[in-house]
Amino acid sequence: MVWQGFLASCFHLPLRLPGRAALGLTVWAIYIADRLLDVRRPPAESEPARHRFYRTNGQAACWLLAGILAIDVFVTVLWLRPAVYRKGLVPLAAVLIYFGAVHTRVAIPRVLKASAVALLFTSGTFVVAWADLSRWSVTLLAPALAFFVLCLANLVAIALWESRELGRPFPFWVGALALACVVLGGQTWYWAIALSALAILFVFQRSTRLSIDARHVLVDAVLLSPLLFLVRG
Repeated sequence: MVWQGFLASCFHLPLRLPGRAALGLTVWAIYIADRLLDVRRPPAESEPARHRFYRTNGQAACWLLAGILAIDVFVTVLWLRPAVYRKGLVPLAAVLIYFGAVHTRVAIPRVLKASAVALLFTSGTFVVAWADLSRWSVTLLAPALAFFVLCLANLVAIALWESRELGRPFPFWVGALALACVVLGGQTWYWAIALSALAILFVFQRSTRLSIDARHVLVDAVLLSPLLFLVRG
């Protein structure tokens, strides 16, 4: 939601309260549903804290999910712009396909899974902008690509931690992303992405000194860099 608001601010896009609410509620619902589907399987030997939480509080999470979906449908049907609603059906269909692919016994390469999630994050953030096809097709292509790579860096860091591959160097393309965004730094959108990318690299380099929970919190917290520019603005 922070990046959605930042996108609207940087590129002077229309963004109303229903669009913000629909994104927040939808992402929350997707996250809870994903966790509930995860814990249908027997617990792993070293299960992440988020899985342990939903395994313990599954019934309450189901009720919460039902409430969130009800409010989300209410907001979407009554207040969301029709153009945004129609464009939102595309990432929604992609989420359903993702669920069907991931929550089966078919083994999916980690890189492919992370890329799919990053693409879904990007689609959700830019879905309001999609309502204006002329802007999306030209102006927003590069910003969307940069944001996709940033999301992928976040997910790769978490995947490496959870697979205990701390000895591996972080992919070089994260630094390349930061450098490219500095070169394109005339737009505050790219400055924010460069700042978050460098922060992800820093957290990863210091990860051996941090608990697994602290790493998860920090690698997500550094994605809030747009707040620095929004507050200043």
